[in-house]
Amino acid sequence: MGERNHSAGIPTAARIGLVVFATAVGLLLTLAATAAAGAPFGPSDGEGPPLSPAADPYDIYLPIVAAAHSLLEQERFGVGLAASANAILQYDLEALGASWYLNWWVASDPPEPNGAWYMQNIRLDQGVPRISTESLRSLVRANPGAIWEIGNEPDSIYLDNSTPQQYAEAYYQLYPIIKDEDPTAQVAAGGIVQATPLRMLYLQRAWEAYQQLSGGEDMPVDVWIVHGFVLNETYHQWGAEIPPGMGDRRDLAAHRYIRDVDSMALFEEQIVRFRQWMADHGQRNKPLLVNEYGILMWSDIMDEDGEDFSDDRVIDFMYATFDYFLTATDPDLGYPADGNRLVQAWAWYSLDDNTYQDGEIYNEGYNGDLFTGQVTKTITALGQAYGDYVHGDLQIGSLLFAPTVPLLDSPVVTVTATAVVTKAGKLDAPPGTQVSLWLADPAQGDPAVTWTLGLLPAGQGLDITAELPLTASGLYTVTVVVDPADECIETDETNNGTSRSLLVASTRSWLPLILRTAW
Repeated sequence: MGERNHSAGIPTAARIGLVVFATAVGLLLTLAATAAAGAPFGPSDGEGPPLSPAADPYDIYLPIVAAAHSLLEQERFGVGLAASANAILQYDLEALGASWYLNWWVASDPPEPNGAWYMQNIRLDQGVPRISTESLRSLVRANPGAIWEIGNEPDSIYLDNSTPQQYAEAYYQLYPIIKDEDPTAQVAAGGIVQATPLRMLYLQRAWEAYQQLSGGEDMPVDVWIVHGFVLNETYHQWGAEIPPGMGDRRDLAAHRYIRDVDSMALFEEQIVRFRQWMADHGQRNKPLLVNEYGILMWSDIMDEDGEDFSDDRVIDFMYATFDYFLTATDPDLGYPADGNRLVQAWAWYSLDDNTYQDGEIYNEGYNGDLFTGQVTKTITALGQAYGDYVHGDLQIGSLLFAPTVPLLDSPVVTVTATAVVTKAGKLDAPPGTQVSLWLADPAQGDPAVTWTLGLLPAGQGLDITAELPLTASGLYTVTVVVDPADECIETDETNNGTSRSLLVASTRSWLPLILRTAW
């Protein structure tokens, strides 16, 4: 859906009416009827300075586009921002673990909090770019190597509202401008709302219209994008409506219920359908991003089974999609450079789609917000769940010594200490995590040994071993701590260390062995 016009939000009375869907279907029309707004046409943050010449844009963008096979799992997670790009600084992306973001607009100098990169989006209005050619050229020069998505839901009458022919003409116009200013730029086809048969036919018609414009050449796309909503397409009812220019094929419209919006079966079916279309059109060797999806139903809306859309329900759906994105592969349809994975990166909607006045929400956006608050953004239960999934938990398991009771019968006795480090959760721990070992109270001095780990696979234990040369007898308290500098965000910071006593003996006594024979 992208940016919304909060001034066109649904009043309280209408929201109550949504609960009684069977008798108030018309009220649900506004669920997807808000228009793109939130920032004036053109760059959202002015004409800022270009990136430093010393910065390598490929460090930020190409992991997604051209080197997905080397992506860390954490780098795939993104978020949608329903505000100007500078507003991203209000959110704790480190706690969330998101590595990229977009706001369905453009920015000349987008912030990169916690290293998160920004996706540019050139909006359309019935195929007409909402930015001048001069402004676009300036923006492209200021953001070398960026991903430029042309259009946002051009198939939606509520957003970019372009017929297939109009979209093809816009793409045909904008692509060479971007590439002329920056050959390293990555150009993406604007994400359609959902990969239903009706909307895939919309995409097919846009593809064929481009071929007619280009004299038979295929649409040049570096990155494909699709949105992952599961919405109704029935004419003049709630949901995504009929795409512009597709009224002749209303027979293909998907008729869905409210209960379907978090159906993983339909969600997965749509992703596979889009990848199949890509393969059929010679586009399999391109990355696919789902840069907007989530649950748009407010928490108090009831589905046909009498179930609302509580935090628990939304989190279950969020986690199911994360699992799917991370594991879904296909040897015939997937992206070969990414182990045949179907999707390379994704962005949850949204960080916060509410609007505030005097510290209070006066116009509620949609469900799925990861933060809330007018100025100070407080993480929600959904945001905490997002962060828990990405960060997981580092732990120290067992700590063993060999020999268990060493004897100092020479100037030095060497004890082998072995600890087990584990990474709980869904994602691997990236390289660089440190583990330290002390022979006394960690607060009293530097560690005796420090390791820097490589990639730590999720759900697996890693043995780390140290040879400790000890020159004095007595009782040692050996402490091992993972992430001693507290640099990693985790779901539980209380289980990062363990301690165990080690006795180094100075003498050994042999007790007589008494045998008694039983007669």
